[in-house]
Amino acid sequence: MPKITLTCEYCAASFEKWPSAIRYAEANGTSSKFCSRACVGKARSDGSIEAKRKRGSTLVCEACGNGFYRTVSDIKAGRSRFCSEPCRQQGFRLKLIDKSAPRPQNLRGKTITCVVCGDQAYRKKSMIERNIDKTCGDPKCVSAYGRSMWGLEPYSEEEFLKPRPRRRYRTTNFTPLQRKKWLGTECAHCGSNSNLTLDHIIPCCAGGTNVQENAQTLCGRCNNIKAATTDRLLARKQTSGGGCKS
Repeated sequence: MPKITLTCEYCAASFEKWPSAIRYAEANGTSSKFCSRACVGKARSDGSIEAKRKRGSTLVCEACGNGFYRTVSDIKAGRSRFCSEPCRQQGFRLKLIDKSAPRPQNLRGKTITCVVCGDQAYRKKSMIERNIDKTCGDPKCVSAYGRSMWGLEPYSEEEFLKPRPRRRYRTTNFTPLQRKKWLGTECAHCGSNSNLTLDHIIPCCAGGTNVQENAQTLCGRCNNIKAATTDRLLARKQTSGGGCKS
Protein backbone atom coordinates (compact mmCIF):
# COMPACT_ATOMS: atom_id res chain seq x y z
CA MET A 1 0.00 0.00 0.00
CA PRO A 2 1.53 3.37 -1.01
CA LYS A 3 2.20 6.23 1.38
CA ILE A 4 -0.51 8.81 2.01
CA THR A 5 0.22 12.47 1.27
CA LEU A 6 -0.80 14.83 4.08
CA THR A 7 -0.55 18.55 4.76
CA CYS A 8 1.01 19.80 8.00
CA GLU A 9 -1.53 21.76 10.02
CA TYR A 10 1.16 24.07 11.42
CA CYS A 11 3.51 24.94 8.55
CA ALA A 12 1.29 23.80 5.62
CA ALA A 13 4.11 21.69 4.17
CA SER A 14 3.29 18.45 2.35
CA PHE A 15 4.63 15.19 3.75
CA GLU A 16 4.06 11.47 3.37
CA LYS A 17 3.32 8.76 5.92
CA TRP A 18 2.63 5.06 5.79
CA PRO A 19 -0.97 4.10 6.60
CA SER A 20 0.29 1.86 9.41
CA ALA A 21 2.06 4.86 11.01
CA ILE A 22 -1.18 6.86 10.89
CA ARG A 23 -3.14 4.02 12.49
CA TYR A 24 -0.49 3.58 15.19
CA ALA A 25 -0.56 7.32 16.00
CA GLU A 26 -4.33 7.36 16.29
CA ALA A 27 -4.36 4.27 18.49
CA ASN A 28 -1.86 5.85 20.91
CA GLY A 29 -3.60 9.20 21.06
CA THR A 30 -0.92 11.13 19.16
CA SER A 31 -1.35 13.31 16.11
CA SER A 32 -0.39 12.41 12.55
CA LYS A 33 -1.25 15.82 11.11
CA PHE A 34 2.17 17.40 11.56
CA CYS A 35 5.27 16.90 9.45
CA SER A 36 7.82 16.88 12.29
CA ARG A 37 8.24 16.88 16.06
CA ALA A 38 9.21 20.55 15.87
CA CYS A 39 5.81 21.44 14.45
CA VAL A 40 4.08 19.31 17.09
CA GLY A 41 5.97 21.13 19.85
CA LYS A 42 5.16 24.55 18.42
CA ALA A 43 1.49 23.61 18.06
CA ARG A 44 1.38 22.53 21.71
CA SER A 45 3.07 25.77 22.77
CA ASP A 46 0.52 27.81 20.82
CA GLY A 47 -2.36 25.85 22.26
CA SER A 48 -3.42 24.51 18.88
CA ILE A 49 -3.43 20.99 20.31
CA GLU A 50 -3.57 19.68 23.86
CA ALA A 51 -0.40 18.79 25.69
CA LYS A 52 0.60 15.13 25.67
CA ARG A 53 -1.27 13.21 28.31
CA LYS A 54 0.93 12.28 31.25
CA ARG A 55 0.50 8.82 32.67
CA GLY A 56 2.40 9.44 35.90
CA SER A 57 1.11 10.86 39.17
CA THR A 58 1.48 14.01 41.25
CA LEU A 59 2.67 13.04 44.73
CA VAL A 60 3.46 14.79 48.01
CA CYS A 61 7.03 14.81 49.34
CA GLU A 62 7.27 13.21 52.79
CA ALA A 63 10.07 15.56 53.85
CA CYS A 64 9.03 19.04 52.68
CA GLY A 65 5.34 18.53 51.87
CA ASN A 66 5.58 19.97 48.35
CA GLY A 67 3.90 18.34 45.39
CA PHE A 68 6.00 16.77 42.62
CA TYR A 69 5.46 14.68 39.50
CA ARG A 70 6.77 11.17 38.96
CA THR A 71 6.50 8.99 35.88
CA VAL A 72 5.11 5.46 35.99
CA SER A 73 8.62 3.99 35.74
CA ASP A 74 9.85 6.14 38.67
CA ILE A 75 6.93 5.00 40.83
CA LYS A 76 7.60 1.33 40.00
CA ALA A 77 11.28 1.84 40.87
CA GLY A 78 10.38 3.17 44.32
CA ARG A 79 11.38 6.81 43.63
CA SER A 80 8.04 8.22 44.78
CA ARG A 81 8.52 9.38 48.37
CA PHE A 82 10.77 12.42 48.03
CA CYS A 83 10.90 15.23 45.49
CA SER A 84 14.69 15.63 45.41
CA GLU A 85 17.98 14.23 46.69
CA PRO A 86 18.23 16.77 49.57
CA CYS A 87 14.77 15.70 50.75
CA ARG A 88 15.77 12.03 50.51
CA GLN A 89 18.82 12.73 52.68
CA GLN A 90 16.57 14.62 55.08
CA GLY A 91 14.37 11.54 55.21
CA PHE A 92 17.34 9.48 56.40
CA ARG A 93 18.11 12.04 59.11
CA LEU A 94 14.48 12.13 60.26
CA LYS A 95 14.27 8.30 60.24
CA LEU A 96 11.55 8.41 57.58
CA ILE A 97 13.26 5.62 55.64
CA ASP A 98 13.21 2.13 57.11
CA LYS A 99 16.47 0.52 56.04
CA SER A 100 15.13 -2.90 57.01
CA ALA A 101 12.10 -2.61 54.71
CA PRO A 102 11.95 -4.90 51.64
CA ARG A 103 13.75 -3.45 48.63
CA PRO A 104 11.91 -2.74 45.36
CA GLN A 105 11.80 -5.78 43.10
CA ASN A 106 13.70 -4.03 40.31
CA LEU A 107 16.88 -3.66 42.39
CA ARG A 108 19.34 -6.41 41.52
CA GLY A 109 21.13 -6.70 44.86
CA LYS A 110 20.20 -8.92 47.76
CA THR A 111 20.06 -9.01 51.54
CA ILE A 112 23.02 -10.92 52.98
CA THR A 113 23.68 -12.34 56.44
CA CYS A 114 26.96 -11.36 58.09
CA VAL A 115 29.14 -14.44 58.61
CA VAL A 116 30.52 -12.94 61.85
CA CYS A 117 27.63 -11.37 63.79
CA GLY A 118 24.62 -12.71 61.89
CA ASP A 119 23.08 -9.29 61.17
CA GLN A 120 21.46 -8.68 57.79
CA ALA A 121 22.55 -5.99 55.34
CA TYR A 122 21.72 -5.06 51.76
CA ARG A 123 24.44 -5.36 49.13
CA LYS A 124 24.29 -4.02 45.59
CA LYS A 125 24.94 -6.26 42.61
CA SER A 126 28.28 -4.55 41.96
CA MET A 127 29.39 -5.30 45.53
CA ILE A 128 28.32 -8.93 45.23
CA GLU A 129 30.33 -9.26 42.00
CA ARG A 130 33.41 -7.96 43.86
CA ASN A 131 32.81 -10.47 46.69
CA ILE A 132 31.93 -7.72 49.19
CA ASP A 133 28.97 -9.65 50.55
CA LYS A 134 30.34 -11.56 53.53
CA THR A 135 30.00 -9.06 56.39
CA CYS A 136 27.57 -6.35 57.50
CA GLY A 137 30.25 -3.67 57.08
CA ASP A 138 31.02 -3.12 60.75
CA PRO A 139 34.80 -2.63 61.17
CA LYS A 140 34.99 -5.36 63.81
CA CYS A 141 33.24 -7.86 61.54
CA VAL A 142 35.39 -6.89 58.56
CA SER A 143 38.54 -7.32 60.66
CA ALA A 144 37.41 -10.68 62.06
CA TYR A 145 36.51 -12.02 58.61
CA GLY A 146 39.79 -10.84 57.11
CA ARG A 147 41.82 -12.51 59.86
CA SER A 148 39.83 -15.72 59.50
CA MET A 149 40.93 -15.90 55.86
CA TRP A 150 44.50 -16.23 57.13
CA GLY A 151 43.62 -18.71 59.87
CA LEU A 152 43.95 -16.10 62.65
CA GLU A 153 41.68 -15.53 65.64
CA PRO A 154 39.68 -12.26 65.79
CA TYR A 155 41.11 -9.38 67.80
CA SER A 156 39.79 -9.03 71.32
CA GLU A 157 37.97 -5.81 72.26
CA GLU A 158 41.15 -4.41 73.81
CA GLU A 159 43.34 -5.39 70.85
CA PHE A 160 40.85 -4.00 68.34
CA LEU A 161 40.78 -0.56 69.99
CA LYS A 162 44.56 -0.41 70.51
CA PRO A 163 46.31 1.91 68.00
CA ARG A 164 48.54 0.04 65.60
CA PRO A 165 51.63 1.30 63.80
CA ARG A 166 50.99 2.45 60.27
CA ARG A 167 51.90 -0.13 57.67
CA ARG A 168 54.70 0.90 55.36
CA TYR A 169 52.99 -0.12 52.15
CA ARG A 170 55.31 1.87 49.92
CA THR A 171 58.29 -0.31 50.83
CA THR A 172 56.63 -3.68 50.25
CA ASN A 173 57.50 -3.81 46.56
CA PHE A 174 60.67 -3.54 44.56
CA THR A 175 61.52 -0.21 43.00
CA PRO A 176 61.58 0.12 39.19
CA LEU A 177 65.40 0.30 39.29
CA GLN A 178 65.61 -2.88 41.39
CA ARG A 179 63.29 -4.74 39.00
CA LYS A 180 65.35 -3.60 36.03
CA LYS A 181 68.64 -4.76 37.56
CA TRP A 182 67.56 -7.96 39.32
CA LEU A 183 64.94 -9.44 36.96
CA GLY A 184 66.29 -12.59 35.33
CA THR A 185 65.60 -14.12 31.92
CA GLU A 186 63.71 -17.23 33.06
CA CYS A 187 61.51 -18.50 35.90
CA ALA A 188 63.48 -19.93 38.81
CA HIS A 189 60.88 -22.70 39.27
CA CYS A 190 59.78 -23.86 35.83
CA GLY A 191 62.25 -22.20 33.45
CA SER A 192 59.59 -20.28 31.51
CA ASN A 193 60.60 -16.97 29.92
CA SER A 194 57.13 -15.40 29.56
CA ASN A 195 55.26 -13.06 31.95
CA LEU A 196 58.23 -12.78 34.29
CA THR A 197 58.07 -10.86 37.56
CA LEU A 198 60.41 -10.17 40.47
CA ASP A 199 59.30 -11.98 43.63
CA HIS A 200 60.32 -11.92 47.29
CA ILE A 201 61.67 -15.32 48.39
CA ILE A 202 60.54 -14.50 51.94
CA PRO A 203 57.39 -12.38 51.55
CA CYS A 204 57.13 -8.94 53.13
CA CYS A 205 54.20 -10.09 55.27
CA ALA A 206 56.60 -12.52 56.94
CA GLY A 207 59.46 -10.04 57.39
CA GLY A 208 61.11 -10.24 53.96
CA THR A 209 63.16 -7.25 52.79
CA ASN A 210 63.87 -5.62 49.44
CA VAL A 211 67.41 -6.90 48.98
CA GLN A 212 68.85 -8.81 46.04
CA GLU A 213 69.46 -11.89 48.18
CA ASN A 214 65.70 -12.07 48.82
CA ALA A 215 64.73 -11.62 45.15
CA GLN A 216 63.98 -14.27 42.55
CA THR A 217 62.46 -14.29 39.07
CA LEU A 218 59.17 -16.16 38.66
CA CYS A 219 56.58 -16.42 35.91
CA GLY A 220 53.04 -15.31 36.67
CA ARG A 221 51.75 -18.86 37.22
CA CYS A 222 54.52 -19.90 39.61
CA ASN A 223 54.21 -16.61 41.48
CA ASN A 224 50.49 -17.21 42.05
CA ILE A 225 51.11 -20.79 43.22
CA LYS A 226 53.81 -19.60 45.64
CA ALA A 227 51.52 -16.88 47.02
CA ALA A 228 48.70 -19.38 47.64
CA THR A 229 50.89 -22.01 49.28
CA THR A 230 54.22 -20.86 50.72
CA ASP A 231 53.50 -17.16 51.30
CA ARG A 232 50.12 -17.74 52.93
CA LEU A 233 51.55 -20.25 55.41
CA LEU A 234 54.27 -17.79 56.38
CA ALA A 235 51.75 -14.97 56.74
CA ARG A 236 49.62 -17.00 59.15
CA LYS A 237 52.55 -17.04 61.56
CA GLN A 238 52.71 -13.26 61.44
CA THR A 239 50.09 -12.32 64.05
CA SER A 240 50.92 -8.61 64.23
CA GLY A 241 51.08 -5.89 61.54
CA GLY A 242 54.02 -4.15 59.95
CA GLY A 243 55.23 -3.77 56.42
CA CYS A 244 58.44 -4.75 54.75
CA LYS A 245 61.60 -3.17 56.15
CA SER A 246 63.72 -1.35 53.66
